Amino acid sequence: MKSLNYPHNAKIVHVGNLIKNEEHSHWLINVRSFPLMKERKTDVFSSLPELARGRIINQTKHVVDDRVSIKFAVPDVSNVAETKLGAFSELYPNSSYIESLESDQYAFSIPANLNGSVVNILIPELELARITILQFSYLCRACMNSTSLLVDFDVSYDDEEDLLIIDVINNQVFPKSALQNAGLRNLLAWLLFDNSAMLSFKSVYQNLQKEMSKQGEWDTWLFRFDLPDISDWDLDCVGRYSSDQSMFIVDEIVGVKIANEMPGTIRYQGKGFTENINRNEPSPSEKMTDSSNTRAHELDADAVPNDEYVEHFSNTSLMVKFKSIFTSEVIRKPHAITNNNRLGETKDRDKDIRRGSTSEPTVMGDDKPISVGGARDPEEQQRQLKNRFKLFSKVIDALAAKKNITVNERDVFEKLKQVGKSRLHKLSDGLNIRSIQSVSLTYKVGSSEKDFIILEVDVSDGISPLSTLILPAFDEKEWPDIYESIRYELVRNSLKWPKRHLISICQRTERSYRTAIHPKSDLLLVEENDQAAVNSWTRNIFSKLY
Repeated sequence: MKSLNYPHNAKIVHVGNLIKNEEHSHWLINVRSFPLMKERKTDVFSSLPELARGRIINQTKHVVDDRVSIKFAVPDVSNVAETKLGAFSELYPNSSYIESLESDQYAFSIPANLNGSVVNILIPELELARITILQFSYLCRACMNSTSLLVDFDVSYDDEEDLLIIDVINNQVFPKSALQNAGLRNLLAWLLFDNSAMLSFKSVYQNLQKEMSKQGEWDTWLFRFDLPDISDWDLDCVGRYSSDQSMFIVDEIVGVKIANEMPGTIRYQGKGFTENINRNEPSPSEKMTDSSNTRAHELDADAVPNDEYVEHFSNTSLMVKFKSIFTSEVIRKPHAITNNNRLGETKDRDKDIRRGSTSEPTVMGDDKPISVGGARDPEEQQRQLKNRFKLFSKVIDALAAKKNITVNERDVFEKLKQVGKSRLHKLSDGLNIRSIQSVSLTYKVGSSEKDFIILEVDVSDGISPLSTLILPAFDEKEWPDIYESIRYELVRNSLKWPKRHLISICQRTERSYRTAIHPKSDLLLVEENDQAAVNSWTRNIFSKLY
């Protein structure tokens, strides 16, 4: 790896807290190297795929690697515990400064059998996240808000055919050329298909909102995330033993074999996915079917220039395999060209190749931006999705202003998924996916406190006068599955709250659900500043808290 931010032969010795202030549109991450970085002690968070402890950057000579290699199978995930790197008492003993920075970083502790002895293996959470849910720079940016994956991909699964279809809706933010990388396709499919992986990905943003603190002009956060189901995974790591051989600290994970079940076929598709076919030399269409096939499809000549030349930072030294046997493919429409077209296109592209960026500072320096089709900031995506809930947002503001109500979490959106042949998960225009927003709050009366979850569905197309749903709060571990079941039942037959299902799941809390009607059926279409509607809706919800 080469980077303008580091000296030659720089060894990464610390990857730590995330920081951000108003001058930065993207999160930064604290990094330390020996020799020291040039005039800075941070890198952009989206460069995480290239940042691992012990890795050499800008290498110009042979550097002896004194780390030890180990391979082990992760036991049941229930045996994995969260701790901090300070549990490893010999953190860089020659530098108390680095040791103090490292000791507070979160880690997972995994007991494993190595050479006939049980060894406690410590894996920094940033390192495990780096090789699971944050392997690509796009994912590093997407995890810092609650909407990116919702607005960039539409996912459906056909149980009978064991087929996962991933529709790339927003190929301006997630360039289609990135799917030439089979490893990226497979890992992204795991993230979008496996429920534990998706919950783990979402936990980054959720933990950020709960734990972020202010230090002067800076927002700071000690990274942590919820562990996906990594039971029975095979990990290949390099790191260091403690002096008594009872502990091992992982600097870098260099190989992983994922044990989770995957669909038999994974199919990517999207607008503008084309394959150039030479009219003079007809050839059969080809598909990219496994992680060893790296055939590069050419983009259509009419595609946005240079998007395939944008640097997509990826974890190039990591070997990722799956224990499941499956195929992944990209469906592209043929686009006929002649040999002359191809020759001219090649010359033009040769001229256009240059170091470029998406206007975001990267480990390659602050390069001049090039066109990638108007890539949008994830925060802009969040704002656009929130626009469909403008009035509801005003209602939540009004509830939060009440002395006896504390809003714990808001602006959390999910897309409704297709169930069977139902089309209720889409708005009546047939293009946009219907979204649901959840809000968690605490209602205090005297010395008593009760937690609630409020759900609001986008019914701006007017096909259903669906009321606001008020639920008692559930156990945090149970809620993801309960929430998924509600979303499933919501669109299974008709767009309405599933009363029998709600009664059944609420019984475990010994509380009941309630609904608060909208003040008028076209509520979401009224002007944002309709204060009368806001007041009416707020009163309706408040009166149903108990």
